[in-house]
Amino acid sequence: METKIIWCFKKAGTKIIDPNENMQSSFTKLAIQTLKSAEITLNQKDFVWATSMIYYAEYYALYSLLLKIGIKCENHECSLEIADFLQGN
Repeated sequence: METKIIWCFKKAGTKIIDPNENMQSSFTKLAIQTLKSAEITLNQKDFVWATSMIYYAEYYALYSLLLKIGIKCENHECSLEIADFLQGN
């Protein structure tokens, strides 16, 4: 896993930045909006789009957390690797 994280910082554009409260807040709001949209879509029995929206709501929430602690990572796979690493997995 650590090899993958090193790759993320060297090749995939992951960077240590100053924590960004404005961007963090924007992505938190985006996560909430997307989750609300997913709920509507789920109630309409559109399970494919609802599933995609739920994934993106989770990703936006994760990205918000990363921005709050000063990590910029727009690569989904790398974001998940970093989340696992932060959890001690």
